[in-house]
Amino acid sequence: MIPPGDGLGFRVTVIGESLGLKLLNGLEGVRSVRIGSVDASLELLGVEVVRVDELWRVGGGGRFRVDFLSPVRFAKRSTMGRRRRVRFDFCPSIVNILFTTINHYSGVVGLGNEFRSWPYLLRWAYNYVYMRDLRGGRVVATRHAGRPELGFIGSVEFEIVSRRQSRIQQLWHLLNYAELVNVGTGRSMGFGVIRITAMNQNQPKQGQ
Repeated sequence: MIPPGDGLGFRVTVIGESLGLKLLNGLEGVRSVRIGSVDASLELLGVEVVRVDELWRVGGGGRFRVDFLSPVRFAKRSTMGRRRRVRFDFCPSIVNILFTTINHYSGVVGLGNEFRSWPYLLRWAYNYVYMRDLRGGRVVATRHAGRPELGFIGSVEFEIVSRRQSRIQQLWHLLNYAELVNVGTGRSMGFGVIRITAMNQNQPKQGQ
């Protein structure tokens, strides 16, 4: 619960220049909004424009930490029978993070030549990107539309034990993208907000 008079900050990510301009034009002049049954004032704090190709030039070292700032969950596909009810996996593994990010990336940006071999990227990450530490990790329950929604929240540290620069560049490109659009399912209700921090700039000494 937010006490009366306190500020509530939120981020809106828009993919596509034309859609972003429409959003800014729509927010221009709006000073009050209604959130549920509460009247609130609206203030635009800032706008950041990031082009997808710029994400290739932003990377980190052999270790990085992913902070899950809001609950995250990953839809689990059924490979047997006809299951109608969605099941969720709460494990913040690197494969779960990359798989959900690639799905979003393919639908919005398109895989192109850079990620044409994405199954091999997932296999590489499974073998060479290790979970080193997990802090404060737990599954929490929030309420949405009157029903409980579960998701993982906490901090996870990973280490890359590979020298293969092409894969490392792909990994960081997707991580930078994921930081903009969130990960997992339930993005539209604020799930999957993450922050990525490079732990060092040293290259690993082993791996392929």
